[in-house]
Amino acid sequence: MRDTLPGRVPSPGRRLVLLLVAVGMGAPLAYTLFTRHTWEDFYITYRFSRNLCAGQGLVYEPGRRVHGFTSPLGVLLPALAFELTGHDDMALDLFRTVSMAAFAAACLLGAQAVFRATGSLAGMILFGLWSAVDAKSIAFSTNGMETAFVLFFLASAVYLMTIASAERWRARGLCWAGLMWARPDGCVFIASLVVMEIMMTSPSGGRGGRSVLVKSLAKSALLAGLIYLPWFAWAWLYYGSPIPNTVRAKAPPDYWQYLATVAHHLTDNFTKRAETIFTPIYATVFGGWPAWTGPVSVALSLGAFFYWILPVGDRLGRAASAGFSLLMVYAMCISEFYPWYVPPLTWLATLTWVCAAAQLIAVPRAYVRWPVVALLCGGCLVAGCLSVMMARQMKMQQSIVEAEQRIPLGRWLAKNVPPNDRVYVECLGYLGYFSGRRMLDWPGLVSPEVVRLRREGYDLHTVIPVLKPEWLVLRPKDDDRLMQLPGMPEAYAMIEKFDIADRLRALSTSPGSGYLRVDAVFLVFRHRPNYPLRPPAR
Repeated sequence: MRDTLPGRVPSPGRRLVLLLVAVGMGAPLAYTLFTRHTWEDFYITYRFSRNLCAGQGLVYEPGRRVHGFTSPLGVLLPALAFELTGHDDMALDLFRTVSMAAFAAACLLGAQAVFRATGSLAGMILFGLWSAVDAKSIAFSTNGMETAFVLFFLASAVYLMTIASAERWRARGLCWAGLMWARPDGCVFIASLVVMEIMMTSPSGGRGGRSVLVKSLAKSALLAGLIYLPWFAWAWLYYGSPIPNTVRAKAPPDYWQYLATVAHHLTDNFTKRAETIFTPIYATVFGGWPAWTGPVSVALSLGAFFYWILPVGDRLGRAASAGFSLLMVYAMCISEFYPWYVPPLTWLATLTWVCAAAQLIAVPRAYVRWPVVALLCGGCLVAGCLSVMMARQMKMQQSIVEAEQRIPLGRWLAKNVPPNDRVYVECLGYLGYFSGRRMLDWPGLVSPEVVRLRREGYDLHTVIPVLKPEWLVLRPKDDDRLMQLPGMPEAYAMIEKFDIADRLRALSTSPGSGYLRVDAVFLVFRHRPNYPLRPPAR
């Protein structure tokens, strides 16, 4: 197969590579040491990991097989880390360290791909810096999520596209298998990578070249399938389905109706997703960030989305744009779009813009070259400033919301809730892990019964009279709505209140403070045993 790019490319220099590695490791390390933030979903998965290490199986609750985690690597690597260290904090730090190494490798591989494709040292440096200081990429590569591994395998596959080698199908297959082990929707990333590789292939290759490419891709797919097959088969046998319960829990009851709504309001849905690409965590949901961040993110996303249409010779940039476009379409098809889904899209969008800029940097006119370099440097600087501000936000999230609210609440549940009682919650991670109690969660990540009721039309509040949990942990707005249901004020009595609202009011002017206030108050209710609950009329 004839490649689009030269087989021999000058080396960018060892010092530059070491500099990019230092930035790729240094940025997430500094973020981790400053914030010590652990994302809530890590503790959902880590409870599975700890039960596995305790010999109780890969389960959330002993004796109950529910596939309540998403990433195989995300559950097995923390389990291995705990086996090696024997301590929760050390296991988390070891998992963070491996994740940071994967993140740094992703930044370096992307930067080297830019250099191989464009020959631009400036482009290589600027991509390495920009990708290394992106706010959500740093956060979710250090807070216990699987994001760093998704970025690593994605970047490795893109880098391979710039190498002229007849044997690269093996390495490509390993990258694809890694994506499947990192996320169950890795097949979507693989489809995007296939499109990218087709666009990267020289059109002068003719029929023979195209035929060889198809065979190479098929062999990679077969290898990836064989590597992923053991997990797929085991999960099917162990849980009764290879599809995680988390996927079912997050899907809307009528998915086809949801897709019809997306198609009908396509522009609005694209804007909602595009606003998240270059902004901090939940910036457009809870506010508290500069008003320009959302529009700038939309503008950058629009450019990356349509760049592949332009008739330019920038093959890597156009391929990255095509991959980004496909993933954006997929993002709009996801009803519950969470911030840890975003970093791969940001990575591809950044790759698109840097490759496009590299074409202009190569123009032998200073009045073209230097403004482009200045704009890219400005983009890196702004991204870095947003990351610093978000780091301050997440430090407060960990030191106040988690350490003074959700962890103490979880430990209170462990002390006061009998082992066989069920606790109904929305925020499952910290409360479920630190309580160790039986949990009924919304939308049903570890509770198939909640998923079933959602599909029957019940909502966050109306499931409670059906499930009849012994305990409720609610936010005030949920309490107000719940107590409007017939019989609920008599059936449940509030016995405890956890309130850090006063601590958070002083932070009202800090960027991202709206997100901090979400968990400012929790109310704990206990069911009165002698009062029967009747399901609400529907």
